[in-house]
This record gives sequence, C-alpha cells and structure tokens, in this order.
Amino acid sequence: MSKLFKSKFLLGVMIVAVIAVVGVVSNGTQAAASDCSTGTTTLRVGSRGAAVTCLQSSLDAGIAADGVFGPLTKARVMSWQADNGLVADGVFGPKSRAVFEAGTVVHPGLPAGCTSTSGYSATTGMPCSGGTTFPAGCTSATGFSTTTGLPCSTGTTLPAGCTSTAGYSPTTGVSCATGAVVGATGQGSATLDYEPIPAAGVSIYTGASKTAGVTFKVRATGSAMTVSSLALDVNDRIWLEASNAYLMQGSTVLATVPLSASTVTEVTAGSLWRVMFSGFSVVAPAGVDTDLTVAFDRPTVTQNNNTVTIQTSTYIRATDGTGFTTNVSPTTTRTMSFSAAAASAGTLTTSLSATSPLAQSVSGLSTTASVLTPVKLMDFDLKGKNSAITVTTLYGTATASTGTIANEVASFELRDGSTVLSSVTGGATATFSSLNVQVPKDGTKTLSVWAQMNPIGTPGAGYTSSGAGITFTVVPLAHSLAYDANFNTVTDTTASVAGNTQYMFQYAPSITMGTTAATTTTNGASIAADFTLPFTVTAPSGQAIYVNKTVSATEGDANVVVEKTVTGNGGTVASSMVASSTSGTDATSYYIVPAGQSRTFTVYSHVPVGGSAGYTGTKLYKVYWDTDGDTAAAPVAQTWGLQNFNTASVYVTAS
Repeated sequence: MSKLFKSKFLLGVMIVAVIAVVGVVSNGTQAAASDCSTGTTTLRVGSRGAAVTCLQSSLDAGIAADGVFGPLTKARVMSWQADNGLVADGVFGPKSRAVFEAGTVVHPGLPAGCTSTSGYSATTGMPCSGGTTFPAGCTSATGFSTTTGLPCSTGTTLPAGCTSTAGYSPTTGVSCATGAVVGATGQGSATLDYEPIPAAGVSIYTGASKTAGVTFKVRATGSAMTVSSLALDVNDRIWLEASNAYLMQGSTVLATVPLSASTVTEVTAGSLWRVMFSGFSVVAPAGVDTDLTVAFDRPTVTQNNNTVTIQTSTYIRATDGTGFTTNVSPTTTRTMSFSAAAASAGTLTTSLSATSPLAQSVSGLSTTASVLTPVKLMDFDLKGKNSAITVTTLYGTATASTGTIANEVASFELRDGSTVLSSVTGGATATFSSLNVQVPKDGTKTLSVWAQMNPIGTPGAGYTSSGAGITFTVVPLAHSLAYDANFNTVTDTTASVAGNTQYMFQYAPSITMGTTAATTTTNGASIAADFTLPFTVTAPSGQAIYVNKTVSATEGDANVVVEKTVTGNGGTVASSMVASSTSGTDATSYYIVPAGQSRTFTVYSHVPVGGSAGYTGTKLYKVYWDTDGDTAAAPVAQTWGLQNFNTASVYVTAS
C-alpha cells in the first residue's frame, strides 16, 4: 500500500471518527457554553467542524449538532443574537463569541430566565411554560397565596402539620410560614399551667376510654423548649381508680403507662405517688402555648371511686436552645373525679384551636370595587364528651377596630376544611344554621370561620378601612343547638371563645423574629445588662415598606418601641436600632425596605443598675411602618404579632 493511499485511508478513518463523536454529542445532552469551545474563527453558513458542533449544541431547540453551519443553524444564531442584544446577521463573530463565552446563553423560544418549560423564570418569576397562571391568590412565584396561604412557587408544599402559613405546626412546632422552629436557639425558660378544658374536677366515669383528666399548657419564652418527660404526681394510689394512663398531644399518644403498684412510684409514703411519662420529644415554640393531655382508661369494675388531686410537685423536663435542661412545675393543684356513675347525657365544649391564626397583618386585599378577598379569622375545636354530638346551629359575634362590620365584611363563612357549611351576610352577629356537624364521643371536631372581605377603600358601605382589625367570637352559651346520641338537647356552657384579631391591608409587611442575646457586665458588685433583639421586615411584592428610625424605650409608656419585660428591675432602658444595608437611600426619619425584599433591624438595649435587683429582659413592643414614606401622615403602629419578640432574662443589681 502506497504512502499516499495510507494517508488518505487514515484521514478517512479520522473523519469517520469525528462524525461518530459529533453523533454522540447531538444525541446526548446539549453542551453548555462552558463545556466546549467555538474556537476563534468567525462561523457562518458553510463553516464546518467541532466549533460549529459546540455552537449548535449550546443553542439547542431543535437543530442537529452535526458540525455543519447551514440555514437552520443560521436562523437559530440570528434568534440567539436578537435575544442577547446583538446584530441579528447570522454570522458568529468576535462580538457574538464574547457574549457566548461569558455564559449569557439564552434559549430561543423560552421566556427570559428559563432553560426549559418547567418551573418559573429566575428573572421574572413567571411560569417557564409561557403562561401567566399562578396558584390562586398569587401574582408571582414568590411569597404565599393570599387566599390559600400556600407557597406561590409550588401551590402545595407546607411544613408537616400545617394547612396554611399562619401559626405553627401542631406536630413539629415549627413556624408554618418558614418551616423553622421559633426561637430555636439561645437561652429559654418555660411555665407549666392548666388549660380550662377539661375543667377542674372533671368526672371520669366507669367504662371510660382515653378520657382526658387534665391538659397542661407549656409556655416557652426566649427559646424553643424541647419537652422529654412529664412526671404526674397525685395524692392517691391511682391504679385503684384507672387501668391505663396516656400522655397525648391532640389525638397522638406520646407515651402509655399501664397503671399498677409496680409502675407507679411511691414518692412519699402514704401521700404522694408518681406516674412517669418518658421516651418522647415535643418541641414547644417560644411564645406559643403547647398542650399536653393526660387521659385515662377506667374499667367497669374498679377498686376505688375517689377524687384525685394533681400536686404542685408535678413537673416537665425541658431543654432550651443552648442545651440547658430544667424541670418546670405548676404553681397550683388540680383535681380529677373518678366516679362510679355512668354519664347520662353528652356534653359539648368549645375552645380556640392550636391551628387558629395568631394576631397578624393580612396583606393582599383588593382595591377594586366588589372584588372580595377570603381571610381566615379563626379555627375552633368542638369537644364531645360521654356521647357523640350533632351540632345544628352555631352562633357568633364580630367586631371591627375601625368602621363597621357591615361595611368591612361582605359575608362570614363557617367551614369544615375547604367545605363551606354555611354563609351569612356580614354583620355584628352571625347565626350559622341548618348544620349537621358530627362531633365524635370524647373526640374533637375543628371548624373555621372565614370572612369575605370587601376591597380596601374610603371607609363606607362596601369598603374595608385600611388597617381594620376584625375579630370573630364563637358564643356557645344559650345560642348553639346540639343533640347527643340519645337525642338529649346538649347545652354548651363554655364561655365565649374569641379568635385573634386579623388586621386588613392592601399592602403590609411580615415581621419575623431573629435570634436574641442577653449578656451582663460586672463592675465591682454591680451587674448591668445588654440585650440584642433582631427582627426582619419583609415588604410585599409591588410595595416598599418604610420603617421609622425612632426607638423610644420609656418604661410603662404605651408609645414605646422597646421596653423591659420586668418593670422596676434595673435602671431605665436605653435603646438604639440599626438596619442591614439595602438598595436605595434611607431618609432621615425612616428606613426603606424595597418591594419584595427583606431587611433585618437590630435593637440594642442597655439596662444599667438602679431600681430593684432581679431578672429582667427586653421585648419589642411596637413597630412603626408605612407604605408611602410620608412622615406627615400617621404610620401604622403595629403591636400585634409580636407576642414572642423578647430576649431571655438576666440578673441585674440595684444601684
């Protein structure tokens, strides 16, 4: 074989190999600008080779990466050049290559900021499918729906146990808005008290199963607290009254203790016995009540029928965000009556549900006449005892902090989940009738009250006043109608149950708490305290929020922004506030939070010695904000939703 023939043969093999490689590229995933090179030669119709293959692979959208610069490749290059602000001549020269190698490759036929038809644009927030549809109540892919409370990015995902972004998960204790444990880090403390339901002296009859004897209320402050055990101390041999004891959170059984002389510890001979629940972990978020219920099985035949008293030595073991573990006890006793009599009629009680929204600002109301916005006002629990209960009528009242309910609210709705059971015209009273609500025996039924809010506008008929606070109260006494399984009329004698006030705005910020700090400074025998209290303000999409710079700290003054948590301990609190940097220029009297952005503010406080010695902390009492930056107009003075915005307490000395 001649050398010339061998050279031509080898060249042919190489060409075939290149074609094979090109085929692999065109049939695999498309190359990115950073994955290959377009060389240095200007590419145009007629050009061939690996540089053309790289260009074709990066432009994708239906052209074959065959290494041949033909009419289809030219058309795609022209489209790419137009999308990137270049002269659309179809010639890939130095200017086009500079943009290409900088990675600014767009995808012709797709919205800006999109690389496929799924998801949302990284630059505009619009759907990459090319449509304009967002989940109900959303105007972009950011934030949460004003009607459902679900994330606008997906329309579906919320933390476990949450049905909206309001409040906290009843299963994990995290914030439904952020998915984070509130006050999870730092120093914390807790209190242990009794919920009013079940009432003191509640009767637990023979034959009862998992019947609540007492519900403890855990209130954490300064940090989330993790509860890992509960010791129930009583004054009687409780295994003679009941067969099993359960620790429950809602309907979830956390721990079970079969009651007997061997499982109940005699702490003090003849007078004090302890039932120990352990092996569980419950997060109690800071500033939120967390309920733990102790329930009992009582067999038909029992040895004793006594009133049992829960002692103040009862305790929970809880750990704060720093890892410090403490035991917390109630300050009073509580009784339970273990009775031989059987219940003759069902009873009904009403209470505010743990999932009910906290006091908060509601943003997103319309300003267009006759356009209504649904807003949840409260969740409440109906508890049936001794019998299944059928509720046929529920009665409530409503108040508005400004204007009148008839003007602000078009209608009230009673809902079971997403199902509207009854709707009535807005007014000071609301009677939901013709109901068929089934409350299980010794179980709970949760219902919701929603308001169809009129648009924000000039106060008057058919318009909601900006900042109006709407409060709904369920009034069971003498108004609600219900029947037990034997058709006995059931009267709910619970006191009225009020939901937390919801404040209505077209635009309002969300305010969340950061991690606080409390430290002391020792000077000889004197101890002073310094506190750091950060909070983040997030402006709604489409509207900047202006936060007043002034921080007043006069103890006991209703106009204060920051105040001591314990009056009298230490000297007069002195505070200042700084804000994180942001785009735009702040004014002399206010900070600017740009629309759709967040900005963190930190209040620094100092409490010198003076007054009485003792433990003290600081809390955020009020935030002044506005939507127009006009300092001549009265800003919104928000006190709601700040219940847990406080530091831990530290010891200060007197002067």
